[in-house]
Amino acid sequence: MRAGIITKNLKMTLKTKNALYVAAFALACSGCTTTAQPLIDHANATYSVPQESGIIIDANPSNAADCPAGSNFSGNEDGTDGFCVEPVAVTDELTLSTEPNGDLSFDVWVNAFNGHSCGTEGIAHKTDAPNVWYFETSEYGALCKLDITIGEDSVGLSQPRDGSSNCSAYCGNRGYLSGSFPFSSLTTK
Repeated sequence: MRAGIITKNLKMTLKTKNALYVAAFALACSGCTTTAQPLIDHANATYSVPQESGIIIDANPSNAADCPAGSNFSGNEDGTDGFCVEPVAVTDELTLSTEPNGDLSFDVWVNAFNGHSCGTEGIAHKTDAPNVWYFETSEYGALCKLDITIGEDSVGLSQPRDGSSNCSAYCGNRGYLSGSFPFSSLTTK
């Protein structure tokens, strides 16, 4: 009989903890005006954002007319001093998953010009600010800091603007680790 009471109390405790966990995330978004999905859904999801990028296919055309069909010229307005760019479709992707302690696991891949990209993964820690998580690493020698913010209609990934973050070790030459992932780009939960 005693074992049955303990088992029943344990089940109630786990159920209560899970309910409190979900309620805590709902309260964290008390200022949000979106009704599309609860915050917990936005923090347990994959976002895919199609982008158009470009690959330099001729770095020294004489003028814009020398660029192959289907490519674009990027340079001076008079059609000189530029290069030919082939448009390329790419996809930025961010996957988020909440941890039991409120932290956020993330995996991000963002694209930049000429085939350069950035990517990293880690655990971002909850901050005192509503809907903001903070990631910091010096894995490659330089300090890389990122904020992940769940807003009213998107998830934002940004580095502090004070110059204290250098995430270039995770990027190609023209890459920068940041991005906006609209809720409408949610692909999986």
